[in-house]
Amino acid sequence: MSMLPGVDTDLRVGRCPAIDLIGAKANRILSAPGFSGEVISAGSRAAYIETADGEILAACRPDQYPHPRSFLTDLDLAGLEIGLSVWFEASELRFGSGACVGLAESQVWNPSLLQGSTSLSPAVLRTRWDDLAQASIAFHEGDNLGLAVPLLANRFDALEMNCNSPLVAAGIAQVEKLIPHCRRGDLSRTLTMAEDLIGLGHGLTPSGDDFVGGLMFMYRQIEAAYPTSGLWKGGDVPALLKSSKRMTSRISHTLLADLLEGQSHAPLHDLVNDLFSDRRPFAAEGHVRSVSSIGHGSGWDMLTGMLFGLLPVIGRHEGYRG
Repeated sequence: MSMLPGVDTDLRVGRCPAIDLIGAKANRILSAPGFSGEVISAGSRAAYIETADGEILAACRPDQYPHPRSFLTDLDLAGLEIGLSVWFEASELRFGSGACVGLAESQVWNPSLLQGSTSLSPAVLRTRWDDLAQASIAFHEGDNLGLAVPLLANRFDALEMNCNSPLVAAGIAQVEKLIPHCRRGDLSRTLTMAEDLIGLGHGLTPSGDDFVGGLMFMYRQIEAAYPTSGLWKGGDVPALLKSSKRMTSRISHTLLADLLEGQSHAPLHDLVNDLFSDRRPFAAEGHVRSVSSIGHGSGWDMLTGMLFGLLPVIGRHEGYRG
């Protein structure tokens, strides 16, 4: 077998670790003729790859939730380094270190999208929103924008705000200003103010990005569930996405773009499909635990954004006409 110079031959002995589940976008990217790229971020739970065409996909551990542009594999991600070359050859994704993963037995995952409008009354939706908000307050952990949920439930005084991050505190102050605009369904004003949150926070996906993404993800679900309601009005979503490209990292911009399309991690789709369904009971606690477990704080930030995104329904349900 031909080996790359400097590669440890032990890494290439035997069968490559498999890709068990691959998101539809990641599958499309890897299936493109002449796929090649390099690792641009490496961690123990996920490694991000950027292609020569600027597409981004993620290699994740099997215990992570599926995402449209990720694949789950038992490859030891800790062995990957930034700058490693990546290419596709003989049904295998190969790395410049000699590591590889096999795609032959992978299963393609597509997010479960809302199918058409719903007959669920906004009054029932309000009750479910209350359940989500109360569960979020009860189970919240960490320094993230989940600390802002009591603002929505009028329980801020009942919760001791213990925020040690000045960036998170700044984010909470900013999202508080969004509440009246979200309640009115004023998308134009909401998007304008949301720009101030892009890039605000630590890590690959700052808290502000995840919050805005969660809000816009829920906006897309409301548009699908109540297509003639006009609950959200106005707004230039493409302009927000264009601005984010210069205000945050490539990885975060890409994941934000997915959220703006209404696509993200599996628990977000599970939540909205249950939320807008006539099925009972609604498992609010389970959904809060699942969504909030995404990343180191991203789940809480996205969940908070989703609760904000529902505010036009919550605030105006009495006057709603389907």
